[in-house]
Amino acid sequence: MVEFLLGQPVRVCVCVATEYGETLMPRGDNVEISTGRLDRAAMVRLFSEHAFDAVIDATHPFATVASETIQAACREAGTEYLRLNRDGDSADDDAVVVDSIQSAADWLAERPGVALLATGSKELEPYTRVDGYRERFYLRVLPMKASLEACEAAGFAPAHIIAMQGPFSVDMNVATLKAIGAKYLVTKESGTSGGFPESKGVRYMGHIVSKEELNGHGRLFAHTVLPSGSSVGWHQHVHDTEPYYILKGEGDFYEGDTEDGERKKTHVTAGDVCVIEVGQWHAIENNSDSDLEIIALIYNAPGYTN
Repeated sequence: MVEFLLGQPVRVCVCVATEYGETLMPRGDNVEISTGRLDRAAMVRLFSEHAFDAVIDATHPFATVASETIQAACREAGTEYLRLNRDGDSADDDAVVVDSIQSAADWLAERPGVALLATGSKELEPYTRVDGYRERFYLRVLPMKASLEACEAAGFAPAHIIAMQGPFSVDMNVATLKAIGAKYLVTKESGTSGGFPESKGVRYMGHIVSKEELNGHGRLFAHTVLPSGSSVGWHQHVHDTEPYYILKGEGDFYEGDTEDGERKKTHVTAGDVCVIEVGQWHAIENNSDSDLEIIALIYNAPGYTN
């Protein structure tokens, strides 16, 4: 959303709760970033001082308290409230779906075995009421001081805390689960709209150059392996572009001008380059019987700094 608003004839104030969130935000002349958690009174002051035409609530679907606070502050400040909804995830057939962290903890309490908890550091208390939680549960949280302090305060030993920044490939998840001997993985539904387009069954993504090393000129340079039957889903880049170089294997590349419009299909093999224009929609799918390996580079459009 922020990338879309960059360069538009609007002034934007983006509010993030943590310094980590600030590092993920693109910069632009029309974008101001406010870092730090705000209570209702602070929100009212901010909304009133800036005289916003509207406030867009883009918080996590499970952040109900934050949404309620934003709505209340908008009513008090007389500012229009808009909610950005994410498309829901579709769970695998063998997944157990529960309605809360407490329900997940209750489910685990009735079953033996090690679990990897990837639901964040804010709501750890329900897990601590499970017998033997210190030995049974491992946490995967963001590599932030506040996250680590919350884990420690909840009684988790450092050996049971995995501090990592995503996204995580299938292989990385499998390796982590095997390393700790986990029988269960607990995660949240986040919606399909996020910083990276939906990827179905990507086996491996190795960053050749990190986002930081691209020095604001782009955000991804990676070697990606898509096993048979997997894909990088239909998506668009607004202020950047993403050519694919086919290293090995074969697949079908799709391109189009709109989300719901006609999709041109091209069969690609090793040595081909898929050129994707700024603003163009595209996808790539492996319909072959062997792996499809590609190099993906996401770099900025002229005049845009990420």
